Amino acid sequence: MKIEDLPLTLTSLPDYSPDGSRIAVPAADGTVRVLDRSTLRELHVLGTPVDFMQWRAVAFSPTDADRLAVVGGSFVRLFHAGTGKLVWEKKLGDAWIVAFGASGLIGVGRRTYGGNLLQIFDHENGRCVKKLERVATNRMPDHVAFSPDGALMGMIASGSLEVWEVASGTLLPSSLIVCIEEMDPSGLRVVKQSFDDRAITALAFAPDGKTIAVGNSKAKKRVALHDARTGAVTAELDTPEARALAFAPDGSSIAAITCDGEQRNFRLVLIDLATKKEQVLLKEKVKALAGLVFSPDGSEILSRKHASEGPALVRCVLRPPGRPVRPVAVPTTTKPEAPKAARTAKPATPGAEVRYELVEGTSSKFWAISLSGESLTTRYGRIGTDGQTTTKTFESAAKARKEHDKLVAEKTKKGYAAASGPPEAGDATGGLRALLEENGLERVSKRILALAKPAVRLALEPGKKLPPGASRLGGAPDLPDGLEWPTADDEPLVFIAQIKLSELPPSGLPERGMLYFFNDSNGEPSGRDETDGEGFRVLYHEDEDGPFAKAKARGQGLTPCRATVKAFSSLPRSDAPEIGKLGLSDEEARAYVDAYDSWTSVRPLHQLLGHPLCLENDVREDMAGDDGKPGDWTILLQLDSDEALGADWGGGGLVYFGAHAKDVARGRFARAARRYQFM
Repeated sequence: MKIEDLPLTLTSLPDYSPDGSRIAVPAADGTVRVLDRSTLRELHVLGTPVDFMQWRAVAFSPTDADRLAVVGGSFVRLFHAGTGKLVWEKKLGDAWIVAFGASGLIGVGRRTYGGNLLQIFDHENGRCVKKLERVATNRMPDHVAFSPDGALMGMIASGSLEVWEVASGTLLPSSLIVCIEEMDPSGLRVVKQSFDDRAITALAFAPDGKTIAVGNSKAKKRVALHDARTGAVTAELDTPEARALAFAPDGSSIAAITCDGEQRNFRLVLIDLATKKEQVLLKEKVKALAGLVFSPDGSEILSRKHASEGPALVRCVLRPPGRPVRPVAVPTTTKPEAPKAARTAKPATPGAEVRYELVEGTSSKFWAISLSGESLTTRYGRIGTDGQTTTKTFESAAKARKEHDKLVAEKTKKGYAAASGPPEAGDATGGLRALLEENGLERVSKRILALAKPAVRLALEPGKKLPPGASRLGGAPDLPDGLEWPTADDEPLVFIAQIKLSELPPSGLPERGMLYFFNDSNGEPSGRDETDGEGFRVLYHEDEDGPFAKAKARGQGLTPCRATVKAFSSLPRSDAPEIGKLGLSDEEARAYVDAYDSWTSVRPLHQLLGHPLCLENDVREDMAGDDGKPGDWTILLQLDSDEALGADWGGGGLVYFGAHAKDVARGRFARAARRYQFM
């Protein structure tokens, strides 16, 4: 046996392909790397470093080495691991963990405002076939797993274990519910909490699917084996607090990450289930060790160290590699029928536009295509504009499809990539309408769409060299002659952003000019009252063509990032007065919370205009004060906490800059407001 630290930096636990030949690694740059297991040679890079999120979990199909599911931000994506191509993508909401079942179903653990949710998809087409919702809690799901035959599914969230029968959607007696948080109708506020004295920390299904191992931080025997359906305890292991569990493929032993409660040191151990003897695999004390996965042949185990401990991936080699162990025949499970309730997923709308983008150097272009019968429409231009539109009609739908595929292949070969994130504002009747209808809101979808407001999302690319006057966050501003770097108490304010207004789609802001934002900190509020106008500045200059003087960075600022604008439609909060006037039923109110969560949960969310993403009350209420109207205030800039940008507003919060609509229309920003909100 030997322990190896592999020189790979990753954001979550990797996974083995079912034949054991490949490893999928969620990398820190926002991609997923598919590696040869024996040589660690890179075979494919899935996604791009420009993606808005880091992937939180990956899972290979247990029966198909070419199917790989990944989740992060608000997306679940299915890739062909053999070619690296994207098969389909689904926008969900705050997706945290993923599992792949033997029957071809993909389970995703999500956090929603109304509670944790297990959502199950057909791997063939990405269609949602089941939603399993039980415990109302706003905390992230920690783990999700299918039983080997795909019949059962388990999830840990907030210290509770939920075990479901997939086909029927029944919560089984083996569930251990230890924390319940009841939310108000808006799904945003906890009104009641109840706990008991347990905390479930780990779960693993045995290879036979009949047994489930459960880690419990409070029980005298910290690891117990239960009947997966009834919950009856069949064995107990005298093991310290287990943070992760994994059965060996032959079922003879179980690996565990344990933690001593005193020093918080983690160990990796292997427990023989026949003798209950424990073998310590990782002997040195580690301050942070997370997750376990066995190779299909049982010859090695992968786990993840915290980056401060050195290499982030550790491999424990138990014996030379061999053929995958398959002691239990895995039967095919019948896929559950889609529920007849109104909130089932629907096929994509015919004629929906698919957008591709190319951002490199000084180039920032988009190309979009839609196919409807014999008609093929393309739209192209500079990102942030409507572009030009061309429509061609062919002799048949088949010929139109052939031309469609040819054009897409040509564009992707040139480097264009499918755009991610919320669709553009112009797609409100496509992507947003489809999302609302998918969540059972057909009756009121037109009225909700009428409440959506155009907004602009800022996609950031750290380290890009930019021409003077380009939109950017962090670094140093490009200031025209006569515009001085603002100060407070004789100290320079932190430069936050500069926005070139001609890059924005039509809005209430001036059509041209430069808008600059400065603040008295790039993280924790400085201690100065957030309403104190000396602590921030919003400056406007009518000339955006220069010449500009490149200012020298001052103090501890933000990381320089290129800011590319992406237009989209923003939705009002679920507790907004305009939503209350829609007369939603209880079911529709819950559905809107789900839809809103899906539409807004790509974080970080840097935004201009529209409905803001608020962590507390509507921030425009604070800007307006007791005598004003929140609707009269415009959000000039909403800046999220973002590790890549070097911004952390009070531990995961946001900072907002706003101005009264009358001042915005006149190009006057001296009376702008600033507010913070925190998690």
